[in-house]
Amino acid sequence: MTLRLVSPDRKLFLIADEDDLKAVAELYKLTSKQKGNIRHCSAGLVWATAAATAMTALSAKRSENFMLFHNIYG
Repeated sequence: MTLRLVSPDRKLFLIADEDDLKAVAELYKLTSKQKGNIRHCSAGLVWATAAATAMTALSAKRSENFMLFHNIYG
């Protein structure tokens, strides 16, 4: 499943694999912890529960203001 990730400067990135995430991380100079937070943020796509949605919102606050597209325009 491709992750649709929106950057703080409102650019949409399609993340299909680890290489895509690495490219975005390099572009925005993210730390490994920040990349991990974005990975955690994407876990909400796998779990379709209210608890996962709340966890995804919390993760977005910890991932340098990157947000999942469906949380913005859902």
